[in-house]
Order: sequence, then C-alpha cells, then structure tokens
Amino acid sequence: QSILTFVEKAAHKLLSEKVYKQTQTWLNTTNKIFYKFISCQFLDACIIGVSSTILLSILNVKFAVTLGILLGINMIPYFGSIFASIVAGVITLFTGGVTQAITVLLVLLILQQIDGNIIGPRIMGDALNVNPILIIVSITIGGAYFGVLGMFLAVPVAAIIKIIVSEWLNESKENDKIVDSIES
Repeated sequence: QSILTFVEKAAHKLLSEKVYKQTQTWLNTTNKIFYKFISCQFLDACIIGVSSTILLSILNVKFAVTLGILLGINMIPYFGSIFASIVAGVITLFTGGVTQAITVLLVLLILQQIDGNIIGPRIMGDALNVNPILIIVSITIGGAYFGVLGMFLAVPVAAIIKIIVSEWLNESKENDKIVDSIES
C-alpha cells in the first residue's frame, strides 16, 4: 500500500465523516491550486525562454539558444531571472564585448520587468482566479519574510488563503440570511 492510501484510511477512521469530507475537499483544492501554479510557472518559463532566445538572436549574441533556455528555467520569481540575466551578461561580455553585454543586460532587464509585472501575474491571476496585484504583493511579502522559498510558495498560498476567506465570508452571509429569516 502507498503512504497516501494509508493516511486516507487512517484519517477516515480517526475523523468524523463531516471533518473527513471537508479535509478531503481542502486537500483536493490545494492539489489543484499547486498543479495550476506549476503549470503556469512552466508556461511563463517557456514564454521567457522563447522571447529571450529571439531577442538574443536579434542582438547577434553567441549561444543565444542556450542562454534563452537558461533564462527560461527561472521557476523562482525575480531571483532566478536576475541570476540568469547576470550569467547571460557575463557570457556576452566575453563573447561579444562590453557594448553588447550592456545591451543584453538592458534588454533582459526590460523583458524581466514586463514578465514580472505584467505577463507572469496575468497568467497566474487568470489560472488561479487571483488579482495580479495580489500576486505581486504576495511574492514581495513571501520573499521578505521567507526568502526564496517564500517567493516560490507565495502565490499558491495566497490563492488558498483567498479561497478560505471567500468561503468563510459566504458562510457568514448564509448564516445571516438564516438568522434574518428566523427573525422575520
């Protein structure tokens, strides 16, 4: 038997039916959110990789495809793209000179700003039903308090918190309607 099967059977035995079903619902919801998050990160990485490769090719940078792939695999918001841009700048410095390296760094900086502030939050926001501004704020807070891991996990955690608060508010509204109908 797998560990998950064991945990599920144990939870079913230990928890009441209502708590078990609620727990199962929350675990499924959390699983879906993390799946969507990883899918969005992958899509964003592909967009950045292709865009970077095209821009570096236009600038006649040697190893444009390899550097584009490196720039694309930045699953950690902000931090990964900064590191990859620096590596691309250093490689361009040695293969194309100072002027080309500065141009590459400026172009990548602009691309990363567009991605980090428009494309990435838009993709995440649409998939997770979270406002793009909330995504930017959650990444900033996650990074400030929990470092690189906090930046990576901030968006799915914010999405889960949003769902919890929304359901709590909806429960409160339903309870208020019941109380109002009883009082009438």
